[in-house]
Amino acid sequence: MKKIQVAGVLILLALVTVSVYMTPVSANPGTRWDSLYAHIAENYDTTEGAYSPADADVPRLYPTWGAATILDDRGFFDARPPSVDLVKLLNFTRKLQWQSGGEDFERYGGWSLFIAGPVSIRNSYHGVQLWNMIAEEQDIPNLPSTEEKFNVTAALVYANKTQAESGGFGNAEGSSPDVMSTYYALFVIDAMTEKLGTSIDDWLWNRTKTVNWILSCRDGDAFKLSPSSSISGVTSTAGALLALDILGALDAADNQGAIGSWIIERQVLNEEYQELSGGFEEGYMTNDTNLVSTYWALETLQLLGRVGESEIGRIADFIYNCQADDGTWANVPGVSSGSLYRAGLAFKAINIIDDNGTIMNRIYLEDPNNPSPPLVDWRLLFVILFFVGALIVGLFALRLDY
Repeated sequence: MKKIQVAGVLILLALVTVSVYMTPVSANPGTRWDSLYAHIAENYDTTEGAYSPADADVPRLYPTWGAATILDDRGFFDARPPSVDLVKLLNFTRKLQWQSGGEDFERYGGWSLFIAGPVSIRNSYHGVQLWNMIAEEQDIPNLPSTEEKFNVTAALVYANKTQAESGGFGNAEGSSPDVMSTYYALFVIDAMTEKLGTSIDDWLWNRTKTVNWILSCRDGDAFKLSPSSSISGVTSTAGALLALDILGALDAADNQGAIGSWIIERQVLNEEYQELSGGFEEGYMTNDTNLVSTYWALETLQLLGRVGESEIGRIADFIYNCQADDGTWANVPGVSSGSLYRAGLAFKAINIIDDNGTIMNRIYLEDPNNPSPPLVDWRLLFVILFFVGALIVGLFALRLDY
């Protein structure tokens, strides 16, 4: 074989190798959204139409609530046909409501963590939110009305059974009352009575007693989880005010300006905390900046009309710093794995501070925890060197032949 033929074979081989290893570069291959959506898709249960936590195979309420919150926010529910199987999602949510055993059964009417799992008023709060998300969608084939799939009266019965003699509500029947469970229960009662077209007072023993119990949790410029608790916090303050708002009694919490200022002061702005700076701590001088407290702080400030008095840009930075390596969100920055539930909270928090979409659009920027692959890796460098070597050999062979 002549040297020119050898050179030609080498060049052809190099070109074939380039075609094999030179894969096209996709658009935004390493964005924050890509990482999150990959996790959502990976943990989707095709049978139930719901979502599982990364460490379990059984679909559960909280990751499903988180995934649904995110996908609905990104327009997946509004697409026609929808990009999510809403029929399966509706049926899964229906299965989570305990509808057997009769009204005397302690779980009757409440939502469970997973099918036939534990029931609580907190679960019911998120179950009703899921219900409402699906109920907003119209003109979807084979999607029955939510009223045909859920038992409104049973949900009211369950919420009613969690109320204590004091006027507050507990997480389950017989549980000690706390302000967060009280807010969750009142949310359920309010949503269900709205569907029935009746008054919330039809399912409250005594509105005044409930208001007074909530006010008994007041501790200076904030609220405690219960009257017997020793420490006030951002989350319990949010629960108390949101509950009073449902009851039409927000004005009963006097000196709201001081309450709002107390919440604003919980934003940690100390530069020494670096990635932790910008979020909200749970209590006075606790410096436990975290996503959950930040979310409830924003809910409170939104209710009081004072979101703009906080450091919005710093809050946004903190929320995005909480995105975990697996694409979900964790309670604090620098964590390898988070949860879809907290990712849902992150999206809700961003929507509170995002006036024009610029903060939410950061979800489409490169994910620092999972950056785009390099445009040139070692395989491509090898091919380039091989190609250059073959070209040199070919030219040298041509020179020898002539």
